Amino acid sequence: MELNLAGKSVIVTGGGSNIGRAISLAFAREGVHLTVAEIDEGQGRKVVAEAKGLGAASATLVPTDVTRWESVQAMVREVEARAACESTATPRGGTRAAILGRVSAPARATSSAGRARA
Repeated sequence: MELNLAGKSVIVTGGGSNIGRAISLAFAREGVHLTVAEIDEGQGRKVVAEAKGLGAASATLVPTDVTRWESVQAMVREVEARAACESTATPRGGTRAAILGRVSAPARATSSAGRARA
């Protein structure tokens, strides 16, 4: 499915496993600059490698514990240092507002099911 996301920057929290992994890989197929924000670094590295193989413009792991505000803030600062973020996916829930409150505009949230919303 072509969503016209090529070259856009996307953060997927919990992107190393389960639905987060599926969302990460779907974004990778769209050619995005992907940030996998994942507490399990081993799983995160696997998804980053897969994403690169599927056509992500770039894929980066940022170790993140979404239950710790300081960890989320550090992840956002790291992403902001690279580029503005156009979309976030938060399959683990609870951090969308926190992330979008800090990520550079323009920001577009993506629901837990991976559907873009305005």
